[in-house]
Amino acid sequence: MPTQQRPRRALTESLADQFYLIPQHYLQKLVLASQFLFARYFLRFAREVVQLYQHLMHYFINLIRYLGSFLVYLILQTFLIFCMFIRINDLQSQMLSFIIQMCVSFDKSINGVHRQTTFLLLCCLIHRFRFNFRSF
Repeated sequence: MPTQQRPRRALTESLADQFYLIPQHYLQKLVLASQFLFARYFLRFAREVVQLYQHLMHYFINLIRYLGSFLVYLILQTFLIFCMFIRINDLQSQMLSFIIQMCVSFDKSINGVHRQTTFLLLCCLIHRFRFNFRSF
């Protein structure tokens, strides 16, 4: 005698009937708990994304700052080396002393190795041309 199998629809209907037998306040607590867990993990994920974004922006800004100062440093060094091999008159000397003053103020924002190189080149340049220091 073959066993009689219940159709699938009847099984799902019986599960639905059992679901409706759960008291309403338990269902509300279950929904609130699931919403709380979702909100908690979503906020944790959002916090991680924001922290990652902040770290990436911090590294990106430092990279731009370093590359910018290094580019200005290279231009400055090229200019100072070029000035050591040219003849200059008084007007050019005053302009050059102003540029050196600007370079010294910029030099405070670059790191130690670049600062020492800039200082040595400035000393060589000043010794070579014997600038009039009244303009400083």
